[in-house]
Amino acid sequence: MGEANLLGETSSVRLSLRGWGNLVPYEYTYRGFGEPDALASDEFQIVVLREGYRSVMTYKVDEPTGLFSRLETEYFADRGDAQPEWRLRYDYGLDDDPLAITGVCLVYPLENLSREWRYSDIRHAGTTLLTSVSDPTNVRVAVEYEHAAYPVLPSAIVDGSGNRWEWTYSCVLFGSLSGARGC
Repeated sequence: MGEANLLGETSSVRLSLRGWGNLVPYEYTYRGFGEPDALASDEFQIVVLREGYRSVMTYKVDEPTGLFSRLETEYFADRGDAQPEWRLRYDYGLDDDPLAITGVCLVYPLENLSREWRYSDIRHAGTTLLTSVSDPTNVRVAVEYEHAAYPVLPSAIVDGSGNRWEWTYSCVLFGSLSGARGC
């Protein structure tokens, strides 16, 4: 099938259709940034068609940084369906780490069900660390980091009922012909 720019070769906007495969062909359509089909200026989209199934991935971009702030995937069992079978959304956007996921939401529109998980993070020792997760029932699980020698490894997990699981880390020294190396 190949690739074609649907807006013509003179357009600077990337909108293309690409097809692959002979036995089970896939068809990919790309749309983005303020194009004619009513996408917002900060979004782009990839539509995948295969054997009557359709999935739509919509990316929202934070314009000042150029990084994703949301990724949403919708799955349709039939190309003509108006409602997706399910929708999965990832939210991004910590100030210190724009690639850190701050939430995940799973929606089943036909059943009127949704499930959402929210994540809290901190920056420590140059790394983004998960500090808690809240599940769809709003139960919160906390992660603690207390070992000075291992600042990015969790030392305890506390669930919503107050149950606490702790662990410690140890260091194993490795020897070599030129002497010992280690912790």
